[in-house]
Amino acid sequence: NTINLCSGQSACFDLVFTDDDSLQNLTMDTAFSIFPPGTSYTVTGTGTNNCTGSSSVIITVNALPTLSVTTSSLTMGIGTSATLTASGASTYTWSTPSNSVSIIVSPSVTTTYTLTGTSGTGGCTSTDNVIITVNPLPTATISGTTSVCQNATAPTITFTGANGTAPY
Repeated sequence: NTINLCSGQSACFDLVFTDDDSLQNLTMDTAFSIFPPGTSYTVTGTGTNNCTGSSSVIITVNALPTLSVTTSSLTMGIGTSATLTASGASTYTWSTPSNSVSIIVSPSVTTTYTLTGTSGTGGCTSTDNVIITVNPLPTATISGTTSVCQNATAPTITFTGANGTAPY
């Protein structure tokens, strides 16, 4: 008998006795609350006629994937995009319709993207979040000479921006 667990999970055991002898004593070879990987545990029961029976189970504890998300940019302007790339697991599920290793996002507002990664061994999962901050566009005005004649003095043009955060 083998029980596969992901790190942090618990296990329950059902003890079933199939003989007519009344159970007098029940012992377990190891008391446990933390499962070292691959450890075998044995339960032994002794009946009133001193007959014993035992059963063993092997506990396999699989590690959770250690996820990482890299991005081409954590801060962007409206209308731009960023590539988010996942690593540390075998398969990935994003909080977007795409489930590939890398996704391209173009949020119009600050957005949190959630990645769930599943390990190839034991099917254990972890999650990670990345926040893409979208900066508001500036309010821009241009003032100055509106018409220019050929060979005339260069016009003065003034650009005024407000309420924005670079990069735009």
